[in-house]
Amino acid sequence: MTGQTLLEDLPVEVWFTIFSYLNAREQFHSFFNLKSNINQLLSNYYHRINLKFKDKDSECVLEHVLRCSPQSNCISSLRLDNINKMNIFHDINCLHFPNLRSLTLCNLHVTNDILNLLRYYALSLEYLNVSSFVSSKWVELLDLIISFSKLQTCYLNLNMILCPFRTELRSPLKHLIFPGANRVCQKTNLVSFLEYFPSLESLHVGCRKIINNDATYEPVSVSNLSLQLSYLPESFNEFMSFMLAIASHVKKLQIKCCHSVSNILYVKVFHWMRLLDSLDSLNELILIITPGKNVTKKNWKRRCDELMELTKMRNIHLQVISVKN
Repeated sequence: MTGQTLLEDLPVEVWFTIFSYLNAREQFHSFFNLKSNINQLLSNYYHRINLKFKDKDSECVLEHVLRCSPQSNCISSLRLDNINKMNIFHDINCLHFPNLRSLTLCNLHVTNDILNLLRYYALSLEYLNVSSFVSSKWVELLDLIISFSKLQTCYLNLNMILCPFRTELRSPLKHLIFPGANRVCQKTNLVSFLEYFPSLESLHVGCRKIINNDATYEPVSVSNLSLQLSYLPESFNEFMSFMLAIASHVKKLQIKCCHSVSNILYVKVFHWMRLLDSLDSLNELILIITPGKNVTKKNWKRRCDELMELTKMRNIHLQVISVKN
């Protein structure tokens, strides 16, 4: 009969749309081993893998994709969440990811197997997220991270800056993110750590608070700096010292305080005038600060308007984003 379309002749886009409505178990139980070209479509669909402990879909993907060498060659993104007990590395083929570009390690211990994955089978990584993991092998992990020649973006655990780590290598990393909101960031450790990333363009630091240390530093050449603090330093001089050590050449600066502030210290023109004199490359400033209940709306607005005039005269685009409690 003419005009009939066989199942295996459906366009790839239609197949991928069908797969998008099904979970991994349904996909493989329904279509795997029907036709060789359908098997290939299934493997091509899984170029991004998310494995999680005690997850039946993850077990299915592990069996049909990761443990098949040809399929693992197609994987570009891999997320491993609490997989220490899954024993995914019992077969060396599971380690073969020649086209892996993105890797996230979440809620797991960094074992020798995972270090070997990074060392031998993830040399083309461009994105790495190891901000949420448990490990005593931080020095080995840092050594590998700095050695990656194609790495562009990296999320790290803020505690890693405390590692007694030394190497002659330098990383080509462009974007570095520390999302740890409950940790303290010491200026000495952070500046020393950033020496390994001379090509860094943007830096995000999320922490509970920053601590200054008396020392002399070579300023870090970061053009885009974002600070997300639970509490701002009580002294603006402390904040200024931290800023000049971390990003004296910054072009875009964003500061967010997660808790309301009890005074107008961080919107005073006098303080910012001194800091802006040293930040001669700055052209955009974003302050996300919520005034406390003891700060009057009128006083806060007046200080913000004065700061707006100051930055306007210096050709700096200013945004003050605040929510009155």
